[in-house]
Amino acid sequence: MISILFPPWHESSNIGRLRINHIWKVIHIRIVVWANIPAMKKLRVRLAKKLKELKGSETQAAFSRRLGIGQASLNRILNKEQSVSLDMLELIADSLKVDVVDHLR
Repeated sequence: MISILFPPWHESSNIGRLRINHIWKVIHIRIVVWANIPAMKKLRVRLAKKLKELKGSETQAAFSRRLGIGQASLNRILNKEQSVSLDMLELIADSLKVDVVDHLR
């Protein structure tokens, strides 16, 4: 959730409404653009595919424990619904005994 504090102005002021509309559009555009960066989606898809391969027939509960992350987070990652922070990526890589840098191209 994003909280934005606006300076006070009279509610019937058209300038105030325009300012809110403009600020909201800028914030919305920045969020939408960041969420739709093709490289981020590509990495999310590659990570999900690799984790599914490594998981094999292991249950999500067991695999998430082995990775050191929550089952709900693993589920969202596998379904490409969650971005992974660098800290979480490092945790996963350490759990799998791989070096993330070795897998960059």
